[in-house]
Parts: sequence; C-alpha cells; structure tokens
Amino acid sequence: MQTFCSYHPTKPASWDCGACDSLLCDDCVVCRKVNQLGVTKEFHLCPKCNQEVKWLGVSNLLEPFWERLPRFFIYPFSLRPLILNIILCLAMLFFLENSLFNSLARFAIWGIWLKYSFSALQTTAKGNLNPPDVTAQNISKDFQEVFKQLGIYFVLAFLFGIVVNLFGKNFGILYGAIALLFLPSMIILLVSTQSLFQALNPFAFLRLPFRIGGGYLLMYFFLITLGGAPVVILNLTIELLPMAMVPIITIFFKNYYTLISYNLMGYVLLQYHEKIGYDIDYEDFARETRKKKIPTSPASPLLNEIEIQVKDGNYDQAIKIIQTEININNSTDLDIFDRYYQLLKLKNMSSDMLSHGKKYIDILIDSNNTSKACKVYIECSNVDKQFAPGSKGFVKLAGWLKKAGHSKEAIRAYSTFTKVYSKDPRIPNVYFRAAEILNERLGQKTKARNLLNGLIKKYPDHDIIPFVKNYLKGITI
Repeated sequence: MQTFCSYHPTKPASWDCGACDSLLCDDCVVCRKVNQLGVTKEFHLCPKCNQEVKWLGVSNLLEPFWERLPRFFIYPFSLRPLILNIILCLAMLFFLENSLFNSLARFAIWGIWLKYSFSALQTTAKGNLNPPDVTAQNISKDFQEVFKQLGIYFVLAFLFGIVVNLFGKNFGILYGAIALLFLPSMIILLVSTQSLFQALNPFAFLRLPFRIGGGYLLMYFFLITLGGAPVVILNLTIELLPMAMVPIITIFFKNYYTLISYNLMGYVLLQYHEKIGYDIDYEDFARETRKKKIPTSPASPLLNEIEIQVKDGNYDQAIKIIQTEININNSTDLDIFDRYYQLLKLKNMSSDMLSHGKKYIDILIDSNNTSKACKVYIECSNVDKQFAPGSKGFVKLAGWLKKAGHSKEAIRAYSTFTKVYSKDPRIPNVYFRAAEILNERLGQKTKARNLLNGLIKKYPDHDIIPFVKNYLKGITI
C-alpha cells in the first residue's frame, strides 16, 4: 500500500525518518551537500529532528504497471522510436530476397532494433520513462548485449531440441511453455546483472518470479498477448493491404510490440527493484526522473520547515524562524511574508500583525498583487482604523480598493492618508478621489460637494482646481 507524506497528504512519501517516525516527500526533506576530501556527498535530513532519513525506494512513488498499460502502447509512437522504426522497415525492403548477404543485412537491421529496445528497458529500469535517444550508444555500441540476448534464445532452443529428441514432442511442448514462462525473468536478470551466466542460472531465474509475486504472472500474460498481436493484426488487415505493403507492415508491428514488451519489462524491473535485488540509487533515479519533468522552481526548504512546524502546532517556533529570516537575513520573499502575516493573525498578535502588515502591503504593492494587498489592508484597518502603510503606494492601494468595489474602505484609506501624510503633495488629488467615490459610488453628494468646496478653499492655486470646479457643476443635489 502506498504511503504518503506526513505533511503533504496528496504526495507519496520518499523518505522515512526513524528518529521521529515522519514520512517525508522530496519537498519536505532537507538536502545538504558536504565536501569530503574533494568529493561532494549529499545528505538528506529530517527538517524536524535534523537526523538523516532513509530513502523508501522507487516502488512507493510509482503507479503499478497494470494501471499505466495505455502508456506502454503509446511509448513506441514517440517521435524518436517511431522514426527509427520506419527507417529500419524501409531499409529491410532492400534485403527481402534470400541470400547470405541479405540475411546478414536483415540480422543487422533487426539487431539495431533489438539493441534499441534493450536500451529502452535499461533506461526505464533507471526511472526515465521517456524513450531513449537514437544515438550510437543506444543502437550500435556495446552490441554484445544483443548477442547475450541471442545467447539466451540459443541455449533455450538447443535444450528444446534435446528434450524433443529424448522425450518426444509432448515433452518438448511442455518444455517450451516453461521456457517462455521464465524468459522474461532471464532478460530482466540480464539487465540487472549484465551477466549471461546469471540470466541462465536456474537458481536465479526460477526465484525471481516468486520474488515479484502475482505481478510477474500478470506481466507474462501481457507479454504473451503482445507476442501474438502482430499475427492477429496481419490476419485482419492482409486482405485490405496491397501485397507490396504486407512485409513492411509486418516488420513495423513486430518492432512495435517488441519495444512495448521491453518497456514493460523495464518498468516491472523498476517497480520491483527491491524484491529483485536491483540497486537504484536515489541520485540516479532523481536525475532520470527530472529529464521527463517540466522544469519548475524548487520548493523553498525554509517554507517547508515553516509548514512542518505549523502542522505540528509549533506556531511560536515557526514565527521565530520567520523573524530570523526577515530581520537578520533581510528576506523580502512574498511567501515568507504571507506565512508570517497569517501566523500573527492566527495567534491574535495584533500589534505585530499591524507592524508587519505595513511592510507586507508595501511589498504586495510593488509586485502589483492587487487582491492580496486589498485584503490585507481591509483586515488591518478593521483592527486599527488609522492603519496606514507607506506613503509611496498608499494612494495606489486606495485606487485598487475603489476599482475592486470596496468603496467605504477606499474612503477610509484616502481619509487616513490625509491625516498621516498631511504634507504629501498628492493631498489635493486624494481629496478629489474621495469626493468622486462619495458622489458616484456612495450617493453622498452633499459630503462630496462640501469636500470639494473645502479643497478649493484650501488649495486655490493648485493645478487640479479648474477640474474640481468643473466637476462640482455636475453634482446635483
């Protein structure tokens, strides 16, 4: 059964802390790199108790192979394997006639696809679920891997001949069924050990299915089905296709189902790597997994630490961590500021909340975070009617309040601005904006007229006065 992070219930756990019994996802765990004698080592620590944590392995992070079957069928239609398959099928058309040279050419072409399929099995087993690149490494280099696979087939075929000669066809059929049952086990062992001897070792390949359990039989069922699929497809379509197309279609679908089969075996090896005894290092797995993900900004370790403290109810400790980050490290991170504000509000620390709210709103205004700035201002001004952020963005904030439909709060903001920043050169404009809201939004025309007449009287020479007088004429009581 899949286990989930203690602090992010929707994320599968990757790490286990034996000291405090916490299950942690990659976002929660603290990663620390230490240089030891010129070698950089990476340690993963619990954010609660600072103890080294144990990796749970891959199996907890993966969905079972039977839940992702449609993706196996899509796998060969990715651009790289699809183009390679088409090229090899077209190349095969030049060597269809029977001759020694053509037979060797067909073997080489088939070997390239088998080598690529084997590379797909290997990369899948390491955690990269994308098809491998079509490179010399993946289609021609280390070609002995193909010969090792052929060695398995040769030994099984040789033994089949012996069984038939000694015990007859019926025993031969029985032997063939058993050999097919354990063939995936041999190929998986070949990948995990890189040894043909180990792949053919009965003590190894007979044990592996029992280690995997029922999943092995389910995999075998799919592999047998996939093995017969090209024949079924050919029988269904042969009458609809031109005869010239039959060979290329046959080769294409044989290659297609071969790649699916190897991809499936690689995934099974990845899913059951601990039971099989195939070592997968966390760093290798993480590196391969990152290749298939859209790059994103990594989660902040500090935010994760704060979130863990909050979920454990350690609000004071979370507040202390944030205060250190803001006051000593001069952080202006919006997420940090928001966590601090929410914690102060939760703890009813009104004085600290108002003091922090001024700085927080200034940062929100600078980042044009309209809705959040309005919300924080309304909350703070409900606690203190004279609450006022910095003068630089205060007028802009009041405009945002008006635009968002918070007319009364906008009036409050303009009124507070005129009291707190009475010498600011924007005061006449602020009076006029307040009068606009009184007239147009709140229907308080008398107050609007009185405010504008007071503005004319107090600032008779200001540039805005002609516009104010013109606006006054339009106010009918």
